[in-house]
Amino acid sequence: MLQPASKPLFFFPDIPDSQAYRFEKLTTENFSQLYLMFEGDDSPFTDHQFKTYSGVKEYAQFRETYGAYSAKHGGQDWLFQLRASGQYAGILHLYDLSLETFFDNNKRCWIGFAVPRSYAERE
Repeated sequence: MLQPASKPLFFFPDIPDSQAYRFEKLTTENFSQLYLMFEGDDSPFTDHQFKTYSGVKEYAQFRETYGAYSAKHGGQDWLFQLRASGQYAGILHLYDLSLETFFDNNKRCWIGFAVPRSYAERE
C-alpha cells in the first residue's frame, strides 16, 4: 500500500460556483452522493467502483488519504450539482499529478469527468 507523505504536496482549492453549477470536493463525508448518481448506471465506461457503496467509500477514502500527499499519483475530485435544483450531476477528476522530474518526461496530470446516464440523456 502507498505511504502518504507527512505533509501535503499538492493544494486543491475550492472551485468557484458558476451560474449553472455548484462544486464540492469529494470527501468521506459526501461520497454517498457519488454512489447515488452511479449505482444503477449500466454504462461500461463508468468506473466500476462508482456502482457499489463499498467501492465508492473506498475510492473516497483513497482520494482523501493520498490525493494531496502522493508525489506520483496526486489528485482530487469535485462533485458538481445543478444550482437551480440542487441535483448532483456528475464528478470532475484531477488525477495522476506527478512531481517526478526524470528527464522532464513525467510531469503530467489527467483531467476527466463523469455524468450519470440519466443526466446525459436529458441534456
